[in-house]
Amino acid sequence: MVARQLLSECGYDGVTMRDLAKRSGVALKTLYNVYGGKDEVLIASVQDRVAQVFERSFAAAGRKRGVSLLFHFVESGGAATIATPTLSKAIAPFVAGAADRFGFRPIYYRCHKRALDEMALDGDFHPWVNADEVLDAIFTALTGVLLVWAKDQIGMKYLNVYNRLAVCQVLALVARGKSLQQCMTIAKAAHREIYGNPKLGTRPTSFMFQHRVGGNSSSPAI
Repeated sequence: MVARQLLSECGYDGVTMRDLAKRSGVALKTLYNVYGGKDEVLIASVQDRVAQVFERSFAAAGRKRGVSLLFHFVESGGAATIATPTLSKAIAPFVAGAADRFGFRPIYYRCHKRALDEMALDGDFHPWVNADEVLDAIFTALTGVLLVWAKDQIGMKYLNVYNRLAVCQVLALVARGKSLQQCMTIAKAAHREIYGNPKLGTRPTSFMFQHRVGGNSSSPAI
């Protein structure tokens, strides 16, 4: 908890082991002996927070499955991001980076893969679709939204709306049947919420390419 507070206050580069030891009330040498360095302390703290979020999300999922479960996880993650905005903005560049310094990707994959595997089992994807590649695409899309939000280019209350649109953009290319219909319904509702315009093409990508996240100065912001 102390590590996350300091990360929120000072940013990653601003946190020192001396600060962590002082705020925690432990000797600096003890902190080094237990963790080894600043990276290990901050990574452990953030991973714990992310794991808690998804554990609660799993518990609250009930009987949701497939595409409904996927959007449940998306909503839960977005809500947790907004609940701790300063921390989320501090770690956003590291979550979205290729190095994934905080180990967010494996935790994310463990949850979202379940939903996509269920979609594949239910025949909700076209035969040529690889669910793992869809998972990668969704992760990339969501972390892209996170980065733009962290730069205050998306208003706080619109984060999950853009998250839904990002996921719909991916699913529109690979889903079929009821899952595609559900995706379209979600996309239309999100589009109305942002732009006040219920009109969409036959695919969510028709507006996602027009209004790329972060690429349109008219994107609502606080």
